[in-house]
Amino acid sequence: MEKTNNLIILAVMIVLLAGFVSAKPGAIWTTTESCGEDPQNENHYFAGQTVYINGANFKKGTYEWNIAGQPFKEKDIIISGKVIVDSTEKFCFPAYTIQYSDSGEYKATVGNKHDNYRVISPPMVPEFGLVAGIITIFGALGTFLIIRKK
Repeated sequence: MEKTNNLIILAVMIVLLAGFVSAKPGAIWTTTESCGEDPQNENHYFAGQTVYINGANFKKGTYEWNIAGQPFKEKDIIISGKVIVDSTEKFCFPAYTIQYSDSGEYKATVGNKHDNYRVISPPMVPEFGLVAGIITIFGALGTFLIIRKK
């Protein structure tokens, strides 16, 4: 009787292990400008660039995805949706265009897979917006050139 119980436990463990080993791991990565495998993991973005989310080795089906700020909190999700994976087990889509107000660390998620990226903000003149900062810099440069000419 004890041998039978041990064999049953062993059989259950083998079935569970086989299911775990055969499960497709899936992977996601971010790219700029287009879809594709190369170059992978372009993890630094500037305002105006588009974040593409690529995936491979996913089982056929529909998966939820989102992009959230870090540290991740439900309220930090800036965009979300669903992606359909077909028999190729791959996907790629333009997920989000970086806004001028975005900065810092973000996490792209598809199903239970994640990839982080960073938004690099343009330098800003304190107390001013981007346009006011650019006008200030050009005004200072123009004044310098006029004074220097004399």
